[in-house]
Amino acid sequence: MNIGIIGAAGGMGKAYASRFAALGHTVFVSDKRVSDLHKAYEGVQNVVIMPTNRDVARRSDVIIYSITPLGSIDEVVKESVGEAKPGSVVGGFTSVKTKEVAALQQYAPSGVQIVSMHPMHGPSLDPKNQTFILIPARVEDESATQKLEELLKPLG
Repeated sequence: MNIGIIGAAGGMGKAYASRFAALGHTVFVSDKRVSDLHKAYEGVQNVVIMPTNRDVARRSDVIIYSITPLGSIDEVVKESVGEAKPGSVVGGFTSVKTKEVAALQQYAPSGVQIVSMHPMHGPSLDPKNQTFILIPARVEDESATQKLEELLKPLG
């Protein structure tokens, strides 16, 4: 599966990009902190650094917004989610879901499934045996949540 993480230089973005890549998924990453991306993913197999958030959105089956500060989520979603493929699933790791979901609902094209995600742990903890909450916000069929469950299940 092609996974996109926008904001992949931060703690949660790095933690999940590395884990998904280790499982054999191709992970497309972007961040405004480009030099931090290169440091974090130098030599990491299956991780592809993309020049823009839009490039990540175009190539991904699942797009995860791992954005801080939360105040910038609207701007980042607005400039990128319109490039998401029909049938793709988008959501985020933001701490407060109201702004994230509102931005995704406003800017995501029809045919793009919105399922927000909330890992109940920080970046330094292994997700094994940790709670991970999926919040369907705009789901046209159950395949969106099933896709995320299948993606996350091997992590623990």
